[in-house]
Amino acid sequence: GGCVTKEQLRTMTTQGLKEKMAKHGWRVTSHLVAPEVEKVNPSSLGDREHLAQNLHTFMRPVGHIIKNSDRDSRLLCRMQMGLPLHALEDLRDRLSTALELEVMDEAGKALLDEEKRFKTAGTSTVNFLVIKFKFNGMVIWTAPEDNAYFGRPGTPMFAVRLADHPDVVVPVFLPSFDIRRKAETVWYPVKTLRDRFSTLLQRIQHQTEGDTKRP
Repeated sequence: GGCVTKEQLRTMTTQGLKEKMAKHGWRVTSHLVAPEVEKVNPSSLGDREHLAQNLHTFMRPVGHIIKNSDRDSRLLCRMQMGLPLHALEDLRDRLSTALELEVMDEAGKALLDEEKRFKTAGTSTVNFLVIKFKFNGMVIWTAPEDNAYFGRPGTPMFAVRLADHPDVVVPVFLPSFDIRRKAETVWYPVKTLRDRFSTLLQRIQHQTEGDTKRP
C-alpha cells in the first residue's frame, strides 16, 4: 500500500514498476495484475484474497476508443483460457457408453478417474489471453455478450475502425497459438509472461542456423 500511485501505475514502464515494487518486497509482472509478496510467510497464505483480481476478464464494448497515448485503451480483451469443449464432450460420451455396460471394466473405471480429475482441476486454467491493438481507432463491432466461449482460431471477436483512415475497418480474430504457422494467420501471440516474441524469433533463427550448418 502506497508503493505506487494510481498515476504512476498508468504511466510507469513494466520494468520500472517491477523494480520499484521489488524494493518494497512485492513481486509484480505487469501493471495489469495484482502483486504478491516476494517472500510468503506460510502463516499468511490465507490472506491472499486480493490475488483473486487476477482472474478478472473483460471484452471492450462497441464505442470503445483506442488511443496510443493511453496504453490501457489499447487492450481489447483479457480472456481466461480453458480446456477445449470438444475434449469434455468426448469424455462425457465415452463415460456414458461405459456406464451403459453391465460390468464396469478397467477402461470404464479409468474414465471415472479421468472425470474426477476434470472436476477437480475445473474447466479453466490460470493462463490468460490479452489482445492489444496498437493503432488509434474505435470498436464498431464486438462479439455478442452471450458468446462466453471462443474455441476456434479465426473466430471474429472485434471490428475496429481506424481513426486516421476512417474507411478502413480492421477485423480482430481469435489468434492461432501455433507460432510455426505465422504466415497462415494475421493474429498470433507476440509475448508471454516469460518471453517476448522477439526472443522466441531469435531462438528459432539460431536453431535454424544451427541445423543449416550441420553436415
